[in-house]
Amino acid sequence: MPGWTREPMFDFPDSTALRRLIQPAIDALGTAAQVEHLGQSANGKPIEMISIGTGERSALIVGAPHPNEPIGCLTIVELVCRLARDPQFRERSGYRWHFIPAIDPDGLDLNAGWLQGPATTANYMRHFFRPAFARQPEYAFPLDMPGYRFEAATPENLCWQRALAIARPDFQSSLHGSDTGGAFYILSENRPGLARQLSRQTKRFGIALNRLGEPDATIKSFAPGVFSAFEVEPYLAEARRAGKDLRQFWGAGRSSTEFAAQTYGSFCMICEVPLWEDSRQFSSRPSPCSEADIVRMQLDQLRRNARLLDQAAPLLARDLSDSESQALMLALREAAALSDTQLAAAEAQLKTAETQRRESLADLVQLEPGTTQMRAPAMLARLARRLGEPALAAAAEALTADYIGEYLRRSSLRPVPVARSIALQIESIILSARQAG
Repeated sequence: MPGWTREPMFDFPDSTALRRLIQPAIDALGTAAQVEHLGQSANGKPIEMISIGTGERSALIVGAPHPNEPIGCLTIVELVCRLARDPQFRERSGYRWHFIPAIDPDGLDLNAGWLQGPATTANYMRHFFRPAFARQPEYAFPLDMPGYRFEAATPENLCWQRALAIARPDFQSSLHGSDTGGAFYILSENRPGLARQLSRQTKRFGIALNRLGEPDATIKSFAPGVFSAFEVEPYLAEARRAGKDLRQFWGAGRSSTEFAAQTYGSFCMICEVPLWEDSRQFSSRPSPCSEADIVRMQLDQLRRNARLLDQAAPLLARDLSDSESQALMLALREAAALSDTQLAAAEAQLKTAETQRRESLADLVQLEPGTTQMRAPAMLARLARRLGEPALAAAAEALTADYIGEYLRRSSLRPVPVARSIALQIESIILSARQAG
C-alpha cells in the first residue's frame, strides 16, 4: 500500500486463542467469575458465558455475531480484564456482566487465515468467510407473523437464546464490525442524550463517523451516525403486500436486538467499527461521482458476479460432506439465488438515480462498491480450490483481483489501530449501560 513503511498485520484470535487470552482474567477473578456452558457450535466447539459482578442490573455482551467481525472478541477480553483488575469498577457499575466471547466459533475459525495475517484486502478476501443469512447467529431468532414463520435456530443461536434466558439483560450489546466506512451505532430505542454522546465520541478515538449507516428507508436517524434498529415485521408486512415470497425475500428470523428488546425489555446498543479507514472519509468535498455513477458501478459488479455464479452452477449443485465446504456452499447458493433480485433492484434504482449532484467524498466511501461484492467470488475461489476445480478457482480469483484493483485505485486504505476500536466499543458499552433500565 502506498505510504506504508512495512506491511501492517492484523492480530485477532481464533476461538482457541481467544480462550487463552481471556483465561488469566477469569483465574484472577476466582469466585467472582462464573463460567456457564451454554452448549456447542455445529462443529462441537463449546460456547460459554462468563458472568462477573453482583449488581442488580444485568448486561449481556456478545462477540463475533458475524464471524468476519472479530473486533468484539478483543473488546470482551479487555472488558473482562478491566473488571478483574478494578474491583471498584465492578462494584460501581451496578451490573452483573455476562459475556459470550465468540457466539460463532466455527465461523471465526473459518476466517483464521486472515485474522493474524497481512492487513491487506487481498489477504482478507482470500480467507474470507461469512455464513448464509439464515445461518448467522445474529439473525436466527424466532419469528412468527402472518404469512411467515422462522424457527430454524442454529446451535449457536440456541446458545444465545439460553444466555438471554439466564441473564434477562437490562442491556445487551452485540459487537459488530465493518470492513470500511467509519463507525456507527444502532439503538433499540431513542435515548436523545445518549445518541448525542455517541455521535460525538468517535472523534475522540480518531475514527471517522459513518453518517449513513446501513441505508434503509425504515431506519431512523437519532443523531449523526446513530440509528434505530431495523424492524423486520413491518418490512416483511410491506413485502407481503407487494406480493413477494417472504421465504425467498428474507429467509431468516429476527435479530438479537429485536428479540432481546421484545422478549426481555432489553435496551440494546450496537457499536460497529471498521477494519480499515479511508482518508476520503474525513472530507466533505464533492467526489467525481453522482448517485447514478455509483449505481452503474454496482450494476457492473452484480452482472459480473452473476456470470461467474452461473459458471459455478454445476459445482454448487454438489452434495458435500465436510463442514467447511458445506458452509461455503450454503453461502454461495444464497448469493446465486439472490442474484436476479439484486440486479433487478439496482436496475430499478438506476432509472431514478440522481445524475447531476455529486456525492461528497465521505459519502462516496459508504456508497461505492467496496468489499461486499467481492465476497461471493472470493468464497467461490476458496471452495473451488478446496474441491480441486482449478479453472473455476482461477476465474473467481481473477474477478476478485479485478475488484480489489478497482477499489484500491479509488481508495486509500489503512488499518484502524485495534486499540482504538476496542476503546471506542468499551466506552460505548459503558455509556449505554448507564442509560439502560
